[in-house]
This record gives sequence, C-alpha cells and structure tokens, in this order.
Amino acid sequence: MMKSKKALVLLLTIIFVISLTAVSNAHEEKPFGTYVTLVDENNNIIHMTATVVHVGDEYISSDNSRYKVVEVIGDTAKCIYLGKEQMPEVSFNEATQSWFFPDDVVPVGGKTKPTVAVYVTHSDESYVPSDGTESKEGNGGIYDVAEAFVERLKSHGFNVIYSTNNHNPHDINAYNRSRKTAANLLKDNPVAIFDIHRDAVPPEQYESNVKGKEVTRIKLVVGRTNPNSKTNLEYAKKIKAVMDKQKPGLSNGIFLGKGDYNQDLSPRAMLIE
Repeated sequence: MMKSKKALVLLLTIIFVISLTAVSNAHEEKPFGTYVTLVDENNNIIHMTATVVHVGDEYISSDNSRYKVVEVIGDTAKCIYLGKEQMPEVSFNEATQSWFFPDDVVPVGGKTKPTVAVYVTHSDESYVPSDGTESKEGNGGIYDVAEAFVERLKSHGFNVIYSTNNHNPHDINAYNRSRKTAANLLKDNPVAIFDIHRDAVPPEQYESNVKGKEVTRIKLVVGRTNPNSKTNLEYAKKIKAVMDKQKPGLSNGIFLGKGDYNQDLSPRAMLIE
C-alpha cells in the first residue's frame, strides 16, 4: 500500500511538473524595464522585445527579412538571416472598396463586413506617459488601445464583439484565464479574433511616420508551437501585406515565438502589439 501511494505521488508530481512546463512555455515576459535585443550575424540590431526569446523563435522584419534565433546570451538573441519572406499578393477592388486575396473568401473591408472579436489577456498593461504607471491592478491603459481599435473597426462597418474581462494577475497563467474569454467569443463565429498587447520596449522601437503622421507601429505575434501556427502565420502575412500596401511604414514585422497564445483556438487568432 505504501509503495502504491508513493507511486501515485510520484506520478502526480510528474504530471504537475509537466503541466507547469506547458504553462510556462505559453508566454514569458521580461521584468518591466528589461528587454531582449535581436541581432544579426554582424551584431546589427534587428528588433527589441519584452517577450522572453528562445532558440528557434523567428522574426520577419518590416522589410520582410526573415531571421531565426540560434543562440540567446543574457538579453541578446543572436540570429541568422533566412532570406526574404514572400508576402501574399493583395489587390484592391474599387467597386466593393475592399482589399482581397486570390485564395481568400473573406475580403478585407467591403460592403459586407464580417464579425471580429477583440479581448485583452494582460489586463494590467499600461503606459507611463498617459497612465503614470506601467501596470494597473484593474483594467490598464491597454483597454484604451483596444477600445480605439474596436471603434475604428466599427467605423468601417465591421461587427465587433469586444470583451473587457479582466485576466489579472499578469503571470504565466494569464493565458489560461483569457482562454475562457476567447472560447466564449468564438461561440459567435467571428472570422477573426484579436488579443491586444503592449510591448514594453523603448518607444523608438515603435515610433514611425506614415504619410506625414506620427504613428505607433504594429507588430503581429504568432505562437510557433501551436497546431494552427502555419495558418496563423499566413493570416499575419495577409494583414502585413495590406498594411504595406495601404500604410507603408506601419508594420513592425511579425514575431514567431515559442508558445501558443491561445491561437490553437482559431486559424485567424492574432496577437497585436
């Protein structure tokens, strides 16, 4: 009996450790004020991110150069250049006023607008210049960004379902909590679902000028270890292709990180920073 109890305890311990490993791989972030710098073979800075970077992660830059992380030393991730990433062809239909892709049945814009879902996983994320702090116990400044995104979508005629659910604290279990929110939103069958985030890096990493206006660039994040990663990436590339056509300079690239970011729930699930 004692041996069987010990065996059961050992089994439960192994399951617990495995579950912790799975959760910790979901998403990790650097302490506020610190970040990882991605550099190429010549030590030129490619990108900066507050997300913990792992060997095997990849980054497609704003000019479509694709890099892969081969070594991480402290706060520096060394990358190799993989070549130029081919972006999908995108066209604009004047009659329907929509962007579309030859292989896509859902146009981007147009007279008939699909439903889009929006939520926030890291509810505390805030902005020091406007909020006075980088983190709030309640709904942080990131919800102002999400609200602006929602209103912009609505102004273009899209149907939007938006959840303001709070998923604090900001820890490795936040994605487990927000997963329930995402799953509930998907019950309404949106064609896409967006998780809005803030990347805690120096502001110049996101500052840009687009057609004479000062703007904050947009980075798309894909969880490379989720079963939908290939289709998630194709969707991210389509979004980037439209940005590059309509607002050159707005894109801050695509980051493919270790984790799933709940993107296994939908092939059109996207994390925006």
